Amino acid sequence: GVAAATVEVDRERRGGLNMAHLVVPSKRTPAAPAAEPDARWQASVATLGLAGIAANFTDSSPKTPLSVAVRGMEAKLKVEAESGGKGVRVIVGPGELALAEVRAGAIAQKQPALTLTNLQVAGARFDSVANTLAADAVRVAELGVDATMDGNRLSLLDLVPAPLPKSDRPVGVVVKSVELADGGVTFADPGTGVARAPGRVRPAHSGVRADAASAPASPPR
Repeated sequence: GVAAATVEVDRERRGGLNMAHLVVPSKRTPAAPAAEPDARWQASVATLGLAGIAANFTDSSPKTPLSVAVRGMEAKLKVEAESGGKGVRVIVGPGELALAEVRAGAIAQKQPALTLTNLQVAGARFDSVANTLAADAVRVAELGVDATMDGNRLSLLDLVPAPLPKSDRPVGVVVKSVELADGGVTFADPGTGVARAPGRVRPAHSGVRADAASAPASPPR
């Protein structure tokens, strides 16, 4: 397992990732591969444990640069990999994933537009052949939303991602249920002088729960 680690990822204005610089392309012409028999293999890790993981992602490519920070990531996952006629298949999970805090918003803003506290994912899994992320349940202990008007534009719109280019293998996401235990919303419009008016969303008993699922990716060919 991994006891502690910090990952820094930055998407530059031209769309490239800073981690791509870790891979240096070779200038040598590769030799023709020798004919080898078809070698199949399998590998598995019964429990991959992660604890104390932090990750920071910044995206400088949009007009409004964004930042996403993750703290206190913990996970227990099963990992399997095997070779096949169409390449390597990787299956992660089922397992449990927990994030102590997620903060997202424009880099220039002091207050994040979106904060998630104690996010827990049950039954998390990923299949590289189906190209699908799935979870049995996602629970958020507290959701914080800070909405600020910037002229005629709402700051929350900065978090809406740009449309992705069409792909032959789109990523599918399937979540059986989502639960929110507590939440708060603040709003401010400096142009009109409206001060922040905090409002709380405190569901009774088990909180707000919704059964939801997005369309999965195309089935394996």
